[in-house]
Amino acid sequence: MIRQTKQRQAILEAVEGSHDHPTAAQVYDRVRRVLPGVGFATVYRNLGTLAEGGMIREIRVGEVTQYDRRTDRHDHAVCRRCGKLVDVMVPLPIEVLQAALEQSGFQVAGHHTEVFGLCSECR
Repeated sequence: MIRQTKQRQAILEAVEGSHDHPTAAQVYDRVRRVLPGVGFATVYRNLGTLAEGGMIREIRVGEVTQYDRRTDRHDHAVCRRCGKLVDVMVPLPIEVLQAALEQSGFQVAGHHTEVFGLCSECR
């Protein structure tokens, strides 16, 4: 059980209230509106704690880490130009998962698909 501090609660609410996939800097800006004295290190550390606890999801796209309020199984489309990240559902046929098992020897527990291209604003 993760101890809930007012800072951690504000950070969680900032991510859960997002309809985008904010970076740590964007979460920090949003939390500062509620808790002006919060430090960036506090926000960054607590984002990691919340992700480790399964309350939010951490997504790395290239050099950028973004945070997702959705922790259920879903996939993402990523714009190669602006970095926009949107939720999509890309169900894989059982044959694909079976092939992954056979090739890797792994017992597949889940998967995450990222598709890359240009968003409508960048085309």
